[in-house]
Amino acid sequence: MTHALPSLRAMPAAERDPRPLLTRFVYAGFDIGVRALYRTDLLAPADFDLPPGTLVVSNHQRDSDVPILAVALDRSTGAGLRFAPLFFASREDLLGPRFLAALAQRWPRPLRALLGTIPLGWLFAAVRAKPMRRIREFTLREAARSLTEAGYAEVPCATLLNERGLREVGEHWGSRALCLVCEDRGAPLDAIWGLRRLKPETRAALRAEFRATIARQLCEFAGLLDAGHCLYFAPEGATSEDGRFGRVREGARGILRLAARPHPVLPLALSYDALAPGRLRVVVHVGALLTEIDPSRAETFADALRRSITRLYPINASHLIARYLTKGPARFATDDLAAWLERGRTTVVAAGYAPDPLLAHAEPRALAEERLQWLRARGIVARESTNWHSAWPRRSPAGWRRPASVVRYLANALADLAPELDRTLGQ
Repeated sequence: MTHALPSLRAMPAAERDPRPLLTRFVYAGFDIGVRALYRTDLLAPADFDLPPGTLVVSNHQRDSDVPILAVALDRSTGAGLRFAPLFFASREDLLGPRFLAALAQRWPRPLRALLGTIPLGWLFAAVRAKPMRRIREFTLREAARSLTEAGYAEVPCATLLNERGLREVGEHWGSRALCLVCEDRGAPLDAIWGLRRLKPETRAALRAEFRATIARQLCEFAGLLDAGHCLYFAPEGATSEDGRFGRVREGARGILRLAARPHPVLPLALSYDALAPGRLRVVVHVGALLTEIDPSRAETFADALRRSITRLYPINASHLIARYLTKGPARFATDDLAAWLERGRTTVVAAGYAPDPLLAHAEPRALAEERLQWLRARGIVARESTNWHSAWPRRSPAGWRRPASVVRYLANALADLAPELDRTLGQ
């Protein structure tokens, strides 16, 4: 017999949100910030609901994904608190007392020191962020402190670090005992990727403690679901550096396996319309609730989770323009790009992908003219008489720092998250 999932509205208010006033206050601040920086379109089913104990998953392209998703879901509830705010699995290093100082490594030392004194525990509690240890972001200072607790406090750093780690830290610090270095604020440890700077035998000394910490954190997340709370977890475990959807890691599956009962999974996908004037546009697409996804087998679970997210990925005009610039003609007319946008829009719908509302309804010629002027101002295209010349540097790496890198990033995203569409456009 199949039982209907209970509605969150039937839960007592105290269970929905143990800190309602502070949480709502912080969410209001996030809402103001997101509105100031982004233009957000939310695509959601008419009967969208978020039952208690739901695991929410999405792709992860930028650090801004989480506040955008949180605000977008919160706005969908209207004036009342229809859904309780989600808990969020967050990078463990971001929840530390000095993460602001670590993020500002290039700032003057006095300013870094000041940032390190700002207490943010109340903010993390209000946004319901919970730590998730991710090996990739573990800094050398964090690794040093773990080694100190494991009994290596008096060992010189030079004995524990590999050649690259010792070179990056410097001989001055390498000759000192580990306990002295990891507590010295002047030691250059926070901007160094920690575990890859250790000797293999040193990393082995941390393996058991790391595994125990991760297991404890996953159990805590599973307990939140069992208690009826909703949790956001990024299956990739990190932001995508090149636009492609990363490997689905074991975290989401581990949470569902550790839970005392089955829980629904809500897939989301978001994309950025980044080759456009004005505030950065982002489209959030909410999928259908998955109530029978099976976490018992790692490979099939990862494939199912990846498909559920990538099929929701909203295709926007920037994806099509990036594809045109990277694989299209070196010289073209405005009408050529307009025809490409029209063809892309038709192909997106025919392939069953979700078009950005702007792409679906904008007039192709006007859209092409607007985007070409923006690209021209940034040196991506140049005017040649009545036509255009692509000035996009072919060796541009993928990223978000420069418009040329954004072109590569979005072209990679289209090819990886919508491969059938990308192949059809290439025919």
